[in-house]
Amino acid sequence: MPRFDSGARYDSGLRFDQPSPTPTKKRKPKSMKHQVWFPIRIGDQIVWVRNFGNKLPTHATVLALDPAAVTAILLDVANVIYALEAYRGAVATFPDAAYQRIEDALNNEGIDGEIEWLGFTAPAGAPDAVAYGCLSRIFTYINDTIKDADAYDAAIGADLGTEPPWCPRPCPP
Repeated sequence: MPRFDSGARYDSGLRFDQPSPTPTKKRKPKSMKHQVWFPIRIGDQIVWVRNFGNKLPTHATVLALDPAAVTAILLDVANVIYALEAYRGAVATFPDAAYQRIEDALNNEGIDGEIEWLGFTAPAGAPDAVAYGCLSRIFTYINDTIKDADAYDAAIGADLGTEPPWCPRPCPP
């Protein structure tokens, strides 16, 4: 163990008697505002997104929505469905296989040949790629465009799933 005044240094290159540099704060990703009409459970989210994607074209004309914007949102919807359903499901099975491969690589001499490391293959059927943040864009589109449309009402909102479910007063938290 070096003495305090020996001039020894620790990992950062500073001497023991020098103050540590102030750590820089890591930026947290911008969090989405909770949407009271969006389900919490992932299975329910898939159902909600499918419903929204299926019914948006029906209401687009009545709400006078820009067809190009609707097409872009529907592509975002397709990516959300792929992420929550197909990709998430495929990723869920990968860790067990990867940990088994590590265990075999370290301890299983009974397997012939050289170690073959696993690579994750994404499931087929991926929609056209979009920029990151597709669910955030859907929420923004709903709050800033759909709900601001002159023809938007509670019936359209209920059909699209963009209105909170009705509950008797007082509503449970």
